Amino acid sequence: MRFNNKFRKVAGRSKNLYPYKNQFEKDIHAILDKALYEDKKAKVAYTTESIYNPDFVFPGNNWLLLEAKGRFIGGARESAKYVWVKKCNPKLEIVFIFQNHTTRMPGARRRKDGSYLTMGEWAAKNGFAFFQHKRLPRELIEATVTREYIEALKDTQYQTYFGKNRRK
Repeated sequence: MRFNNKFRKVAGRSKNLYPYKNQFEKDIHAILDKALYEDKKAKVAYTTESIYNPDFVFPGNNWLLLEAKGRFIGGARESAKYVWVKKCNPKLEIVFIFQNHTTRMPGARRRKDGSYLTMGEWAAKNGFAFFQHKRLPRELIEATVTREYIEALKDTQYQTYFGKNRRK
């Protein structure tokens, strides 16, 4: 394992450029000598605006979005999209219907025990409820599912994977 060491020589960067990324930044800082270079206190958060189009919605239901997934084709970028949608819209519930919840997540690294992160485990870890497509409950099919049902399901799924109560 390689450790990130600020004194380690970075490929393509000579010792006399440290801490700058290139000669141009070093020259500009020489001109702006009162300015701080990459000050950690000057971090600025930003967001980008995107549109999410769920696979299925029930008419008259404004809180439940259903997403059918065979697998995450876009890898980490696609799975992160759902986490961001949830974070930006806390009143909405995205419920996944997996073709197979034991499918390995794309790009998942092998664990010490030889296993990989599965799609069901990813969903439980990130606070999403999910169903196996062959085992959809009557409440979901008939569009009578409640928030309490989804919350209880998320708790049960989290306990199944992690053996403890879900963090609120």
